[in-house]
Amino acid sequence: MRAFIQSSQTHIQREGAIMVQKVQVVKIDSNENPVPLNMDSSGNIGVNASGGVVSALATLQNAQTSTGVGTAMTVTGYKLVAFQIVSTVLGTIIYDFEVSVDGTNFATGALVTDHTGADVVGSVSHTGAGNWVDQMLCAGYAKVQCNITANAATGGTSVTVKGIAVA
Repeated sequence: MRAFIQSSQTHIQREGAIMVQKVQVVKIDSNENPVPLNMDSSGNIGVNASGGVVSALATLQNAQTSTGVGTAMTVTGYKLVAFQIVSTVLGTIIYDFEVSVDGTNFATGALVTDHTGADVVGSVSHTGAGNWVDQMLCAGYAKVQCNITANAATGGTSVTVKGIAVA
Protein backbone atom coordinates (compact mmCIF):
# COMPACT_ATOMS: atom_id res chain seq x y z
CA MET A 1 0.00 0.00 0.00
CA ARG A 2 1.33 3.43 -0.93
CA ALA A 3 0.35 6.31 1.33
CA PHE A 4 0.90 9.99 1.92
CA ILE A 5 0.52 12.27 4.91
CA GLN A 6 -2.26 14.79 4.80
CA SER A 7 -2.81 17.65 7.22
CA SER A 8 -6.43 18.50 7.85
CA GLN A 9 -5.99 21.50 10.14
CA THR A 10 -4.25 24.86 10.06
CA HIS A 11 -0.47 25.01 10.16
CA ILE A 12 0.96 27.04 13.03
CA GLN A 13 4.30 28.71 12.51
CA ARG A 14 6.36 29.44 15.59
CA GLU A 15 10.07 30.34 15.74
CA GLY A 16 10.75 29.15 12.21
CA ALA A 17 9.13 25.72 12.69
CA ILE A 18 5.91 24.57 11.13
CA MET A 19 3.72 22.63 13.50
CA VAL A 20 0.81 20.49 12.38
CA GLN A 21 -2.02 19.89 14.82
CA LYS A 22 -3.59 16.87 13.11
CA VAL A 23 -2.09 14.35 10.69
CA GLN A 24 -3.72 11.50 8.81
CA VAL A 25 -2.19 8.72 6.72
CA VAL A 26 -4.38 8.21 3.65
CA LYS A 27 -4.22 5.80 0.71
CA ILE A 28 -2.95 7.54 -2.43
CA ASP A 29 -5.72 8.91 -4.68
CA SER A 30 -8.28 8.19 -2.01
CA ASN A 31 -9.64 9.57 1.22
CA GLU A 32 -11.15 6.21 2.12
CA ASN A 33 -10.41 4.70 5.50
CA PRO A 34 -7.92 7.29 6.76
CA VAL A 35 -5.72 6.06 9.58
CA PRO A 36 -5.04 8.90 12.07
CA LEU A 37 -1.77 9.10 13.95
CA ASN A 38 -2.22 9.63 17.68
CA MET A 39 -0.17 12.62 18.78
CA ASP A 40 -0.05 13.86 22.36
CA SER A 41 0.32 17.50 23.48
CA SER A 42 4.15 17.16 23.43
CA GLY A 43 4.17 16.09 19.78
CA ASN A 44 4.93 12.43 20.47
CA ILE A 45 3.29 10.01 18.06
CA GLY A 46 1.72 6.92 19.62
CA VAL A 47 2.49 3.69 17.79
CA ASN A 48 0.95 0.30 18.39
CA ALA A 49 3.14 -2.60 17.30
CA SER A 50 2.15 -6.21 17.12
CA GLY A 51 4.33 -9.27 16.88
CA GLY A 52 7.73 -9.29 18.47
CA VAL A 53 11.40 -8.82 17.90
CA VAL A 54 12.64 -11.05 15.11
CA SER A 55 15.28 -13.33 16.57
CA ALA A 56 17.10 -16.61 16.11
CA LEU A 57 18.29 -18.85 18.97
CA ALA A 58 20.99 -21.52 18.76
CA THR A 59 23.20 -23.63 21.03
CA LEU A 60 26.84 -23.17 20.02
CA GLN A 61 28.38 -25.39 22.72
CA ASN A 62 26.28 -27.90 24.68
CA ALA A 63 27.58 -29.22 28.03
CA GLN A 64 31.12 -29.12 26.62
CA THR A 65 33.69 -30.85 28.83
CA SER A 66 36.74 -30.29 26.61
CA THR A 67 37.98 -27.98 23.85
CA GLY A 68 36.23 -27.92 20.51
CA VAL A 69 34.82 -26.03 17.56
CA GLY A 70 31.32 -24.81 18.24
CA THR A 71 28.22 -25.24 16.12
CA ALA A 72 27.94 -22.37 13.64
CA MET A 73 24.88 -20.14 14.01
CA THR A 74 23.31 -18.49 10.95
CA VAL A 75 23.02 -14.72 11.47
CA THR A 76 22.26 -13.50 7.94
CA GLY A 77 19.91 -10.51 8.18
CA TYR A 78 20.49 -9.94 11.90
CA LYS A 79 22.31 -7.00 13.52
CA LEU A 80 23.46 -8.22 16.93
CA VAL A 81 24.09 -11.55 18.58
CA ALA A 82 24.23 -12.03 22.35
CA PHE A 83 26.02 -15.06 23.77
CA GLN A 84 25.02 -16.54 27.12
CA ILE A 85 27.68 -18.68 28.75
CA VAL A 86 26.70 -20.96 31.63
CA SER A 87 29.59 -22.77 33.27
CA THR A 88 29.98 -25.17 36.16
CA VAL A 89 33.72 -25.36 35.51
CA LEU A 90 35.80 -24.15 38.47
CA GLY A 91 38.92 -23.44 36.42
CA THR A 92 39.50 -21.19 33.40
CA ILE A 93 37.82 -21.54 30.02
CA ILE A 94 39.03 -19.64 26.95
CA TYR A 95 36.60 -18.88 24.13
CA ASP A 96 37.23 -17.61 20.61
CA PHE A 97 34.25 -16.01 18.88
CA GLU A 98 34.54 -16.28 15.11
CA VAL A 99 32.62 -14.86 12.13
CA SER A 100 32.16 -15.86 8.50
CA VAL A 101 30.95 -13.85 5.52
CA ASP A 102 30.64 -16.84 3.17
CA GLY A 103 29.38 -19.31 5.80
CA THR A 104 32.43 -21.55 5.43
CA ASN A 105 35.65 -19.68 6.21
CA PHE A 106 35.85 -18.25 9.74
CA ALA A 107 38.02 -15.48 11.18
CA THR A 108 38.34 -13.89 14.62
CA GLY A 109 35.35 -11.74 15.52
CA ALA A 110 35.14 -8.72 17.80
CA LEU A 111 32.84 -8.51 20.80
CA VAL A 112 31.24 -5.10 21.30
CA THR A 113 30.67 -5.87 24.96
CA ASP A 114 32.13 -8.75 26.90
CA HIS A 115 31.12 -9.71 30.43
CA THR A 116 33.35 -6.96 31.84
CA GLY A 117 31.90 -4.24 29.61
CA ALA A 118 35.00 -4.00 27.38
CA ASP A 119 35.36 -4.36 23.61
CA VAL A 120 37.44 -7.45 22.83
CA VAL A 121 39.02 -8.85 19.67
CA GLY A 122 40.30 -12.40 20.05
CA SER A 123 40.01 -14.66 23.04
CA VAL A 124 37.76 -14.18 26.05
CA SER A 125 38.29 -16.08 29.30
CA HIS A 126 36.06 -16.88 32.25
CA THR A 127 37.29 -18.36 35.49
CA GLY A 128 35.06 -20.21 37.90
CA ALA A 129 31.48 -21.34 37.67
CA GLY A 130 29.04 -18.66 36.60
CA ASN A 131 26.77 -17.10 34.02
CA TRP A 132 28.07 -14.45 31.58
CA VAL A 133 26.72 -12.53 28.57
CA ASP A 134 28.86 -11.23 25.72
CA GLN A 135 27.64 -9.36 22.60
CA MET A 136 28.80 -9.02 19.00
CA LEU A 137 27.60 -6.99 16.03
CA CYS A 138 26.82 -9.45 13.24
CA ALA A 139 25.39 -7.35 10.39
CA GLY A 140 26.98 -8.53 7.15
CA TYR A 141 28.03 -11.93 8.46
CA ALA A 142 26.52 -15.23 7.38
CA LYS A 143 27.52 -17.22 10.49
CA VAL A 144 29.15 -16.93 13.91
CA GLN A 145 30.61 -19.64 16.13
CA CYS A 146 32.15 -20.00 19.56
CA ASN A 147 35.18 -22.25 19.89
CA ILE A 148 36.57 -23.38 23.23
CA THR A 149 40.36 -23.38 23.07
CA ALA A 150 41.07 -24.14 26.74
CA ASN A 151 38.78 -25.94 29.15
CA ALA A 152 39.61 -26.88 32.73
CA ALA A 153 36.47 -29.00 33.16
CA THR A 154 36.87 -31.85 35.63
CA GLY A 155 34.58 -34.22 37.50
CA GLY A 156 31.34 -33.68 35.57
CA THR A 157 31.62 -29.91 35.13
CA SER A 158 30.84 -28.39 31.73
CA VAL A 159 30.05 -25.21 29.81
CA THR A 160 27.13 -24.35 27.53
CA VAL A 161 27.11 -21.39 25.12
CA LYS A 162 23.86 -20.19 23.54
CA GLY A 163 23.42 -17.36 21.07
CA ILE A 164 20.45 -15.22 20.19
CA ALA A 165 20.57 -12.94 17.15
CA VAL A 166 18.21 -9.99 16.81
CA ALA A 167 17.28 -7.89 13.80
